[in-house]
Amino acid sequence: MKVGLVYQPKTGAAVATASAAHDRLRELGHSSWMLPSWEMGETTPRLRDTELLLSLGGDGTLLRAVRAAAPFGTPCIGVNFGKLGFLTELEALDIESLIAKVEAGEGWLEERVMLDWRLIRRDREVASGFATNDIVVARGAISRVIDISLEIDGGSIVTYTADGVVVTNPTGSTGYGLALGGPIMHPQARTLAIVPICPFLTANNSLVAGADAQIDLTVDSQHEVGLTVDGQTHIPMQDGDRVSCTASEHSARFLRFGPRNYFFPVLARKMRWSVPREILNPDPPPE
Repeated sequence: MKVGLVYQPKTGAAVATASAAHDRLRELGHSSWMLPSWEMGETTPRLRDTELLLSLGGDGTLLRAVRAAAPFGTPCIGVNFGKLGFLTELEALDIESLIAKVEAGEGWLEERVMLDWRLIRRDREVASGFATNDIVVARGAISRVIDISLEIDGGSIVTYTADGVVVTNPTGSTGYGLALGGPIMHPQARTLAIVPICPFLTANNSLVAGADAQIDLTVDSQHEVGLTVDGQTHIPMQDGDRVSCTASEHSARFLRFGPRNYFFPVLARKMRWSVPREILNPDPPPE
């Protein structure tokens, strides 16, 4: 089996674990390679025949890994060395046990919608790519609202006067979209949400569209504006620029070993929504 290891280079434990797993895989007769997450482009030739990609870091490291692996259909599994770890599957790595499970056909594959995006300037595409989480069109360093016109499938919907707009898939709905009060979407839902950022005297509702809808955001501003992809890539925008996005032909593929109904219980635990009964209903004080 050929296994890739992508690690967060600023986390010592992640680096050490990746190195130890890399050595052990080779001792067991497997092919293995390792790379810092910051050196992962959207594609890398090493992934062409890689059968499993391990991400050692937080959710951000896993986002980079999934984005690179998607064009090759490579399944990914995250080992959490971060804080929340919404997306990661494991809290510790036992490489021998993991490989044994994979070779025995254990686990199941979770496929999630990704976003294709294109940046259009004067009817010409100047940049494009895909996102695992979300795309954000937002103001720059100066705190001035901007106008962003929204169209869905060619129909004009609203012009937001706001700090920006987030378009998120279900994976990203527990990130920036959640912080803005947007909807939390189940990973298997084929939906996209449009969430305004601090709208002023304009619509403040989040909208949910089908994943195959074409969502267009057109900027009207003389101030600094930018497009951010997955919170990791930033592209400056100009007045009149349009970002067009829809579901990608690629899927984010996560290898899971837990129950298929894991999402909402894990979300509740990570968000600390579950309050012990004794706190909600404390015993009366003794007489």
